[in-house]
Amino acid sequence: MEQINISGTIDGVHTVQLGGVMYRLKMAYDGEHWNLTLRDADDNDLVTDVRVVTNYPLLLMHQRSTPTLNGQLMAVRTNGSEQISRNDFVNGRIKLVYIPWDEVQ
Repeated sequence: MEQINISGTIDGVHTVQLGGVMYRLKMAYDGEHWNLTLRDADDNDLVTDVRVVTNYPLLLMHQRSTPTLNGQLMAVRTNGSEQISRNDFVNGRIKLVYIPWDEVQ
């Protein structure tokens, strides 16, 4: 499992290496929810505007559109809160992680 540091940036685009492949990860906060867009290294959208919920595989319904992603992204909650607020990634209450398929089993 790898933690992805998004630094709580609103509308921030981060270059990340997941399973040996480079991706561009955009995180946007719309005032109520965090949303995730995953792009390939050339900035082509693979998955757009996925609502970030805790402790659930974020790309579960998009596995066919992300064939090079050999794992899953999850927002892991470290406290009892159900909601994700704007600052939860910054203060460590929520962590975005990549879990390779061999660790999911």
